[in-house]
Amino acid sequence: MRYVKRLLTITFAALLGACASSPTLFNQAIPGAPDLNQVNQDIDKYKGSRVRWGGVIASLKNQQDETWIELVQYRLDRRGRPVDGDSQGRFYVKVAGFLEPREYAIGREMTAVGEVTQTVTQKIGAHNYVYPVITVSGGEFKLWDRLNAYRDSYPYSGRYYDPFYDPFYGSSFFFYPYFNYGFSYGYPRRYFRHPRYVY
Repeated sequence: MRYVKRLLTITFAALLGACASSPTLFNQAIPGAPDLNQVNQDIDKYKGSRVRWGGVIASLKNQQDETWIELVQYRLDRRGRPVDGDSQGRFYVKVAGFLEPREYAIGREMTAVGEVTQTVTQKIGAHNYVYPVITVSGGEFKLWDRLNAYRDSYPYSGRYYDPFYDPFYGSSFFFYPYFNYGFSYGYPRRYFRHPRYVY
């Protein structure tokens, strides 16, 4: 019986790993695609190039037949999700149709795959800022789930520890709320992801 349980555990872990590493539109780099810095330096050279960029939403503008999403660029991890680090600047993602502003809210993380089509100039304060624009179609953009709280076994991963998390909650009336409050004792801790503030 113990052998069967171990075999099932290994099989389940392997399936999860396969799902996590399976190629998708967003976790596969596009060979030869320019980054935002390169496009900013020579938009004419890279116009028409297909790129995979991501970042944090700074604004959203619904037009009559399309939506413009302003993103502050961040590098992507192996899943294609934006991660903390230095930004190369800002760009617009143009999609057809209407997007709900409360869902595509400022600070949400997004990845888009599309074609560099143009630039637009907008003011940030008193500064005229030139934005590259990528046009996407269909489902070639992804709004990532919110990471307001989740478990992480490593305490120094750029995320804040949640002091109100108790891994023994629900397991025994004796443990909660007096025992192990804010510690792990072999259990994975839970952390809040550091929020990004976009101006």
